[in-house]
Amino acid sequence: MNLPQDGIKLHRGNFTAVGQQIQTYLEDGKCFRMVLKPWRERRSLSQNALSHMWYSEISEYLISRGKTFATPDWVKDALKHTYLGYETKELVDVVTGEITTIQSLRHTSDL
Repeated sequence: MNLPQDGIKLHRGNFTAVGQQIQTYLEDGKCFRMVLKPWRERRSLSQNALSHMWYSEISEYLISRGKTFATPDWVKDALKHTYLGYETKELVDVVTGEITTIQSLRHTSDL
């Protein structure tokens, strides 16, 4: 059995079949780590491309109106700033151990 990189969508309907396939991994006595987390569909490549197309369209519009700083990346960050907000992160200086708290834009991939 080849396990997909994104994992297996486990549900009542395939629980027994998945268990049987995993059993083959355990027959030689090795141990494995198993992590269960709620399933969510990932954004497709075409959805991602469409999103970036809109960033470019908005960028072109803003630049044509004199906002020369409005690159597609700037537009993406501006939209994330407006609609997704920020998350707090703690960073630790590995030399001094000092903890710094920063605000970082949320990532669309974490939604």
